[in-house]
Amino acid sequence: MNNAPAQQAKAAMTQLDDSTLLKGIAQDRDEKQFNELFRRHRHTAFCLALHVTGSQADAEEALQEAFFCVWKTARSIQPEVGVVRLWIQGIAVKKALKVLAKRRRNGSLGGELPAARQGAAGPAATSSTGLEYAAQGELLAKLPQLMLRLPKLERTLLSLYYGAGL
Repeated sequence: MNNAPAQQAKAAMTQLDDSTLLKGIAQDRDEKQFNELFRRHRHTAFCLALHVTGSQADAEEALQEAFFCVWKTARSIQPEVGVVRLWIQGIAVKKALKVLAKRRRNGSLGGELPAARQGAAGPAATSSTGLEYAAQGELLAKLPQLMLRLPKLERTLLSLYYGAGL
């Protein structure tokens, strides 16, 4: 059995940019393009969800809901190169927040933040040495300059994510 055509099709799929994949999902409901988009973005979306929820199970639930939302709403956005990634990440964060809110309503969170979000910012909260902690402070001082190097949409997403304490 010759797998060459299947391998060529898979290789061609990896060459498509996210905008093209999203257009294929929106127009043709193309599952192969959806799978490629999922393959590219699942790790980052999962990590964001895990950061928000502090729970692997909750992060997996948020990831599933996020990509279901991508499939459902692909027709509603006009993708631009680079924007698809941020759109997916934004959905993942929103779905993770919903999962977290559901846990709070059900009383399984006890009104506290998950372990991944607890802890004071300071040397006692980390295992860093004083020198490492000082270096982190220097990095924080440079953060505004570094943020200005990012595209506007990424700056906005990061500012909302970290500034709003999501």
